[in-house]
Amino acid sequence: MVEYSTLVFELINYTGPYSVPIVSSLCNEAGSRTYTINNRVTAGLFRPARSLHLSMQLPQTLILQSPIGRLSLISPPPEGDEEATVALRTHPKVLEHLKILPDRLTVEDVTTRAKQRLADPRLLDFSAYLTKGADGKRELIGVAGYFNLDTVNQSCEVGILVRPDLHGKQYATEILYVVLHHIFNTEKLHRITFETASSNGAMRGWLERTAGARLECQRRDAWRINDGTFVDVAGYAMLADEWHDKVEPRLRKRLEMGVDSKEKSN
Repeated sequence: MVEYSTLVFELINYTGPYSVPIVSSLCNEAGSRTYTINNRVTAGLFRPARSLHLSMQLPQTLILQSPIGRLSLISPPPEGDEEATVALRTHPKVLEHLKILPDRLTVEDVTTRAKQRLADPRLLDFSAYLTKGADGKRELIGVAGYFNLDTVNQSCEVGILVRPDLHGKQYATEILYVVLHHIFNTEKLHRITFETASSNGAMRGWLERTAGARLECQRRDAWRINDGTFVDVAGYAMLADEWHDKVEPRLRKRLEMGVDSKEKSN
């Protein structure tokens, strides 16, 4: 019988944006192991030694393009947009229905959070960029991704934030289309969930009318917000067959037609 133990390695040959990422690894007594990096499982050999340093290279950056070409989603989020991320995550309009987020944030906080999340195999973060001008400069317009990945039940939770000055211009629809397409068409998951404050009528309207997600629960006092009080939360879900049969073609048509929708971010 082979016994496994959980080890943590520091990577010394990493080409991504952070200098000291970590990766969880399963190693058996014979030295054969598998490791999970950024939600992808890779096989390899590890010879036990006093040092836990391992020379290896992470997968390349994942870039997803929207079907109408206005924006791209990049994971892991590139360096250089920390100040824009602070402005997005602390904007009063963003916090209006997401008071579970800190209302004060620094560039260092954003960098530390990104490092921690990069090492977590249960999530995948994207930064969403609008390409502007012939020089191809990128402009951060939002963040999105999935978390709470459950590989046994093939499910995850999806979240999104879009710059408030871009609400109502269909960017949330475009970003979510790309994320959901990746989840259902590439990752082949079976189920996704969304949660938002019950008071967030704009997001709930998008989920119900535009995406066709099903309301599954109303959780009373489920989020403790910054002032110490609690707010109710609405939970929605979507299955893979609903995405493929109805939601994907509907959203694709909506994007191609350029129909404006009054959408807000969660």
